[in-house]
This record gives sequence, C-alpha cells and structure tokens, in this order.
Amino acid sequence: MKETSDKSLRDVIFTPKNMISLAFALHAIQVGSLISRLPEVQRDLELGEFAFSLVLIAATLGFLVSTPFTDRVIRKLGIKATFHVFFLFCAVAQAIAVLMPSGIGLGAALFFAGIAGNYTNIAINIEADRIEARDGVRIMNFCHGIWAVALLVSTGLATGIIALEISVFLHFVGIVIVTGVCLVLIQVRLDAAPPRGGTSKKQTWAIPDRSTFILFGYLSYGVVLEWLIKGWAIIYFREIFATSDTYASLALPVMIFAIAFARLRADIWITQWGVIKVTTILLLSTCVGIVFLVVAPSPGLAFAGLVFIGLGISVSYPVAFSTAARWGGANAADRVAAMSLMQQFVLIAIPPIFGMLAQASSLRIGFAVLILFPIMGFFFNRKLAD
Repeated sequence: MKETSDKSLRDVIFTPKNMISLAFALHAIQVGSLISRLPEVQRDLELGEFAFSLVLIAATLGFLVSTPFTDRVIRKLGIKATFHVFFLFCAVAQAIAVLMPSGIGLGAALFFAGIAGNYTNIAINIEADRIEARDGVRIMNFCHGIWAVALLVSTGLATGIIALEISVFLHFVGIVIVTGVCLVLIQVRLDAAPPRGGTSKKQTWAIPDRSTFILFGYLSYGVVLEWLIKGWAIIYFREIFATSDTYASLALPVMIFAIAFARLRADIWITQWGVIKVTTILLLSTCVGIVFLVVAPSPGLAFAGLVFIGLGISVSYPVAFSTAARWGGANAADRVAAMSLMQQFVLIAIPPIFGMLAQASSLRIGFAVLILFPIMGFFFNRKLAD
C-alpha cells in the first residue's frame, strides 16, 4: 500500500507540466542571476555606459547568429539533449564571463551564453507546445507564469546574496550546481512528447514568413511595452513624480507580479472563453494601463496603470509562441525561432528610437505613443486560432 501511495505521489509531483515548468524556471534563474550581477562586473572592469552597452550586444549577436540553425540543432540532439547541453553550457559560460579580465573577454563569453540561452529558450517553448498537443491541455501560459515568478525569486535572492557579500563567481558556481540538479530531475522525470505533426524529413531554416509577420503583429505590443517599461519605468517615476529611487524601483516588480498572476490563470481563461476573447480583453487592459500611466497626476494611478499593462501583456508571449509552434507543425522549432529572431531585431531598434522620442518631447508623450502597438494588436489577434 505504501509503495502504491509513494508512486501516486510521484505521479502528482513529477508530471510533464511540472517538469517543463521546472525547465522554464531554470531559464529564468539563469537570466535573473546574470542581470542582477552584471552591474558589479561593469564596476570591477571599470567600463563606461557606452562600452558596457557594446559588451551586452554580444549576447544579442550570439542569439541572432544561432537562430537560423535552430531546427537542425534540435533535430540532431532532440529536446532533452538540447536542454542538457545548452542549459549547462549557458551556466558555465556565465561563470566564465564574470572571471574575464576585460570587456572583450566578457563580451566573448556573453556571446556564447547568448547562443546557449537562445536554444534553451526555444526548446522549452517547443516542448511545452508538444505536451499541449499530446495531452490535450493548455500549459503554455502557466509555464511562462512560472518563468516570471522564478525571475522575481532569482533577482530577490541575488539581492540577498549581494548583501551577504558573496562573490559573483561563487554565485554562478551555485547556479551551475542548481542547473545540474534540475537537469537530473528533467532527465529522469520528463516524459518528452513527440513532435507536433510528426517528424519532417525536410530540414528548414528559421526565416520569417507571412505567418511569422502576422503573429509578430500581435506579439509586438507585449515585446515593446515589457522591455521599455523594464528600462524606463524607474526613470519615469523619478522624473515625473520626483519619487525616491527605492520607491521608483517598485515599478518593475509590480508589473511582473501582474504578468505572473495573469499567466498562471490564463490557460483556464482561454479554455473557457477562447483565445480571441481573452486576447481582446487583455489588449483593452493594456490600452487602459497606458492611459493611466500617461495621465497619472500621482504615483498611485501610475502604479495602477502598470498593473493593467502587466495583465494586458501577460499572454502575448505564450499565445504567440504556442500559435507559432502549432502553425509550424513538424517544423515548429523554426517557426518559433523565426519569431524570436524578429523579436530581437525589434529590441535592438526600439529602445534608441524611444529614447530619442522621449528626449525630443517628454517621457509622458513617449509612453503615450506606445498605445499604437496594442491598437495594432487588435487587427492581428483575430488571426489567432482557438
């Protein structure tokens, strides 16, 4: 009886949904740890803002260079092997990066970390979609919700680690160990799903096509708003409302909490009401949030705006990636990679454009213009199939 009970408990804990969610959490832990400790690396290397920005571009270049080969890599290795090779490679590359004695060395290490991070990001989304197709349940939004929660936890833990004056290198040695433990669990417990639509014999390249542009027309509002708010929210609160840095620093956690909450519930919403209704309501939420943020006479209404924006953009990534994988069928990896490629090009172009707009006018006007992106989303979300 006890053996049966233990087996039943293992079946409840080590479900495919939980195991792929663990992979999403691991990805967020690696990202959160890196962004939390890089400012110390910049200080130790005595890099100026411009030089440091060039170093960070190396990770993006690694992403861009590796993306066209995604289908070939995942086809050659398989999903679980892709997890093991590139999660571990990314953790080791990060640990090596923080030991580099120069900006050039740091950039080189981040380039390889970018390659590994790209393949793990695409692989976890592909496997989540395959599990959805095999088991007939929606889990993509939940997985992305776990990613957001893990990002908050990892950055919070990093703050504590910094306060304890633990070295950056020892921190990343810990990340390597955590990565190894998680990979053992994934290897033993993840019941990998077969490719959606079978295995295609034809190898393809991650080149955007018409369907990619349609999906990115919807996704763009989430990409632009999330990344610009991450970069500018603290500055917005400090300059518009003259708040302290401590108070302004609450802006990002507020938005991420809203994103995480909605993602953890969104699979249920979409199952009940369908993807078109849910995405339409959340696009409206985004528009309301932008209006609140722009017209707010005080920080309170601006924080409410961030909550509405966080709720609004929450499903944009998981819905778009899930749809790309579904439309891609046997070549799902390349469809997801092609959309990720477009995302990276936008992330390179939009921040400086927004910065120039805000400098020429004001931050309020800069954020007000962003309402054009969710408005555009209304035209493209109708293309999403239930």
